[in-house]
Amino acid sequence: MTTEPVFDWFSGCDLIGVEVLARAFMAGVSSREWLPLTKCVKRVAFIWQLRFLLRTKMDESRLLSRAVGELLFFSLGTDADELKIWSEKAPADAKTYHDQWKVTSPEHYKAWLRSARVEDAVSHLKCGVDSMERIKEQAKEVRTGQVWPGREVLRAYQVSVSRTTAASFD
Repeated sequence: MTTEPVFDWFSGCDLIGVEVLARAFMAGVSSREWLPLTKCVKRVAFIWQLRFLLRTKMDESRLLSRAVGELLFFSLGTDADELKIWSEKAPADAKTYHDQWKVTSPEHYKAWLRSARVEDAVSHLKCGVDSMERIKEQAKEVRTGQVWPGREVLRAYQVSVSRTTAASFD
């Protein structure tokens, strides 16, 4: 659904803040009260966007609000468990990739591009001065296959767990 990894969703997030947010959802507090708490999940694009999509419905339905909160709260506990299982069963190349991108930033990604001698993306589109930055960004999106509107890329590839990989964890 989000091409985010199955685990490690909350990497870099304030986990206590995420728990407080989840408990606010479960308690059915209004979005006026929980919206300021969502800063803790800003790094998790799926949840960051979900808060706007469901906020009115969550205000209208205590059951929906509770369900979202319970799912969020449950996810906090499964992250550690899944990462442990993954580290026991993952192949060496997956572990190497994980270690390389465990702590990352736009600067880390740019340094990796330089070390791999990846050239800047080039576009042959013609545009006005006002559109030049967007053209450069679009060329990067075409080169990498990653689209993160308003955000910088943090790692070399999108991470997802295929059915084959997920099945090997059973």
